Amino acid sequence: MPRFIDSWTHALLPQIVERVTPGKRNYLAMGSGFYEGGDTEKLPTVPAAIVEALSSAGLQTPKADIDLFVNPGGCQAVAGALNAIKQAGWTVRRPGHDPSRSLHAKFLFGAYSDGRSQRCLRAWVYLGSGNLTRPGLRQHARVGGNLEAGVVFAPDNLVWDEPAEVGAVSVQKALPIAWDAATEISEGSMQAGSDMLDRPPAYLVPPVPYLRWINALDGTGRLAPPGNVTADFAVLDTSGATCARDEVGLLWSGSCPLEVTVAWTEANQRCVERVPVIDAHGRISATALTPVALEEVWSLLADFPLPPDDDADEPDEDDGELSDGRGGYTSRGGSATSVGSYAIRRVMELVEQIAARQTALHEADWTAWCVRLGQTLELASDDAEIAAFRALGLNPLSPLRAAPFRPDFARDGMTPAGQLYEETLDRVAIAWQVDTLELLEA
Repeated sequence: MPRFIDSWTHALLPQIVERVTPGKRNYLAMGSGFYEGGDTEKLPTVPAAIVEALSSAGLQTPKADIDLFVNPGGCQAVAGALNAIKQAGWTVRRPGHDPSRSLHAKFLFGAYSDGRSQRCLRAWVYLGSGNLTRPGLRQHARVGGNLEAGVVFAPDNLVWDEPAEVGAVSVQKALPIAWDAATEISEGSMQAGSDMLDRPPAYLVPPVPYLRWINALDGTGRLAPPGNVTADFAVLDTSGATCARDEVGLLWSGSCPLEVTVAWTEANQRCVERVPVIDAHGRISATALTPVALEEVWSLLADFPLPPDDDADEPDEDDGELSDGRGGYTSRGGSATSVGSYAIRRVMELVEQIAARQTALHEADWTAWCVRLGQTLELASDDAEIAAFRALGLNPLSPLRAAPFRPDFARDGMTPAGQLYEETLDRVAIAWQVDTLELLEA
């Protein structure tokens, strides 16, 4: 049985009892930074429930010594219930450490003492986040309790006082407890203090978990919710104004944002929360990528499905050409060669390399390939050689649509794989501004 427990679907207390190994104990320590509130003079209900649960399960003797460790200046209902606690045979104590420090730990410790050994026999410990309150230990999160977590374990090397043997640990050093007279609290030295304040939720659950970015031709875009979202909500722009809608989604002026503010009404209150945006490449809250030169494209695709190298490959020292630093090339003889004279050859070489790589891919890698291909080619949209093709009035991507340049499972747009591929080429053609140009036959 796992030691770790949480209160998402079940309260902590029964899970704690279930994990205590069988055997009766004659000592129980309970400690918490907060207890239940109220002015009742009866036993605090949660500590009483703990004792009852352990006794009913045969894990505690009827006349066990029970210590309740509290913060004297803020122990809630314990302060007014001291008489009932004494009648039950319990003792209220301050933590066994520096009295200027407040107790924040939440713990339960049970063990058996036979008076003949320093060993804490049959010892068990609960350490966790749940205070000894109803929301902390007796309710699970789905019915109004707190979402708490903890561990239950059975240490086998604990002793009651200072260890007299190697490897033993004093329980008074392991937990903030002690039993000397100075730790016992009298009625006049306790104060209820304030109840635990209700904390607002750290995060509101918006009606839409994310928004997907759809590029528009004018450089702006649309923010589209998932198809299964029907709740009413609004998206606020950077100035706090509500974004308009059309049949595609919410209109966003500017480039793809990392995240946006969503507003909605819940229980007659206006709520706002930030949600991530998934960009056109499927990246969540992703920053803009740096443009790449056409000559870098293949180095980013060649090793697929492995990720691209962090560092770009260094150019060959003896390749016969030297970059002039402006996108053109200079021969070793020193005469400048225009980008346009190399555009067709270089782009067609890249098309052939892409075709050879993708026709050998496994179908399981196809979606990732289309994402990598589209993203990489779009980043090269500003390259001078692409501009040269635009000047020629030709679409250099059109050969990639031909059946011989495609794997069998994506040979045409009649299959999901083929449709994804053609949509990828459509986006790249728009980014390269060649989607309306004459097709270049393969």
